[in-house]
Amino acid sequence: MDNLITVIVTVYNREKYLKQCLDSVKNQTYTNFECIVVDDGSTDSSIDIAKSFTEDSRFKLITSEHVGFSAVKNIGLDKAQGKYIIFLDSDDWAYPQWLEFLLEAAVETGSDISTCYYDEFIEGKQNSSPEPNDEYYKTHHYYLAEYSFLKMNLIYHTFCSCYLWNKLVKKEIYDTIRFRDQIALSDISEIYKIVDKANKVVQVQTPLIHYRRHLDSVGGECGKMNYEYEIFRADVLEESIKFVWEHYPQSRYVAQLMLLGEINKMIKRIGEKNFYDHVDRQLFKDIFKQKPKKYLFKDDPMLINKIKNIKK
Repeated sequence: MDNLITVIVTVYNREKYLKQCLDSVKNQTYTNFECIVVDDGSTDSSIDIAKSFTEDSRFKLITSEHVGFSAVKNIGLDKAQGKYIIFLDSDDWAYPQWLEFLLEAAVETGSDISTCYYDEFIEGKQNSSPEPNDEYYKTHHYYLAEYSFLKMNLIYHTFCSCYLWNKLVKKEIYDTIRFRDQIALSDISEIYKIVDKANKVVQVQTPLIHYRRHLDSVGGECGKMNYEYEIFRADVLEESIKFVWEHYPQSRYVAQLMLLGEINKMIKRIGEKNFYDHVDRQLFKDIFKQKPKKYLFKDDPMLINKIKNIKK
């Protein structure tokens, strides 16, 4: 097997979840991987947990002072040796077939990026997603995006989303991409650039990641923030929407729908008056004045079904 995969796990005080995360990597059915664990100055027992996995030569531990989640991702990228790269948050964990199915889809279709579905795990609630297996996988196979605007549409599709842990990416795509120091949203602020550089994207129609939602996560912490976070989020949205609007006209309608959803979330968090007084952007107003439906690719069933569902 010459398709070495680099799994980058970034850690900051995740002793409660880290063993489950790293066990899920260790138990992958695809075994030709290196796992780079980058500790961001943890003050709990996370480093000791990570060290215990280095008895397996595939696991490497890098320690850093506390520099933030974007910077430690870059440390991992700088050390990566694999032909493909994927990230995994230290409070999430993967199905055993995570790497195998993503790599198989990438190789079979010649794709630069292979994505998958995920399920959400909320502590105290039962996980209802079916366990992926060969039979399930073969009946829930690929959705292939070869056209540029279809690649962009995958970003805004609910199950693909803007996360990095459900995207296996060829290493060369990261050659000129590094994550920026910011409050949050390191994934969404770079993902459109990553997808833009891909010639082809494939989506595996199977959940392969358990995404854990809890108040101590980065997302949970962001939910506690006020205007500072909302203003920052609006800046990121403005940047990404502007890029899609200029480079992918066929994705404009989908971008409108995504932007509307994000604005509704912000209004729910801080109130309508506060949003329009402090956070709104002129670009958002300009975009909603447009009528870009004429650009839609009518033969894209995934996109059309998504739009129908949103309209209900």
